[in-house]
Amino acid sequence: MTKFEEIYELATVIMESEEIRQAPLYKKYLFLYRFLQFSIAEFNTRCYKDLTTIKPYSYKTYSIIGDGLEKEFKISSPFSFDTEIYVEEESSKNTGVYVMLPENSYYKNETNNSIVFFNAPKDGIKMNIYVFCIGYFYDDLEIEEKSILANGMVVAFYQNQLNKSTLMNQQLYGVGAKMYSQAEHIKRVSELLQTTRYNWTAAINAYTYSKSPDLVLDKSRNQKEIKKNYKERL
Repeated sequence: MTKFEEIYELATVIMESEEIRQAPLYKKYLFLYRFLQFSIAEFNTRCYKDLTTIKPYSYKTYSIIGDGLEKEFKISSPFSFDTEIYVEEESSKNTGVYVMLPENSYYKNETNNSIVFFNAPKDGIKMNIYVFCIGYFYDDLEIEEKSILANGMVVAFYQNQLNKSTLMNQQLYGVGAKMYSQAEHIKRVSELLQTTRYNWTAAINAYTYSKSPDLVLDKSRNQKEIKKNYKERL
């Protein structure tokens, strides 16, 4: 088994994104999972390991209103080892403005499958509880495979940044404009994307050629075994 977090740690060393850095945890992992999905799709046919048998990222939202008395709230899905919790509450009644609740103000009761607050939520205060599972590969990935997946995420990230910058530029100046306020930024991101994609493709080629020439046959056998083990865990 390989946790998605192991890939994310490698990828975020390269990524520079305030949007991801400042996002609530459940949303941060959603962003990263989307980039990982791109990388999996591109690398899977060349990877010796099975990248399609995974526990995907998932999350559920529970909205509650405090009554000043109740401290424990049931969750519909059972907790697993990769389950994380993110809680936000209204800054004050009926404002609609939510702030993160410190992690040391609640805990998971795995016996009752519930979230327990040390202090009961105030009467009339709305809260959102996000219960999310980060996800993992059932296969054990080597460091080379993790690195390739991480760099594939970076390719997807730069492509996303380029698309956003280009769209913004067109909205401000039009498609046919000759002067662009973000021209240098777009050029820089485009160069980074091209270089990263080139190096990523080279890494995939080197990985493939270093494996057995019967890669496809060997992988097919390996996937059958992994999927068999996957079904036995369910």
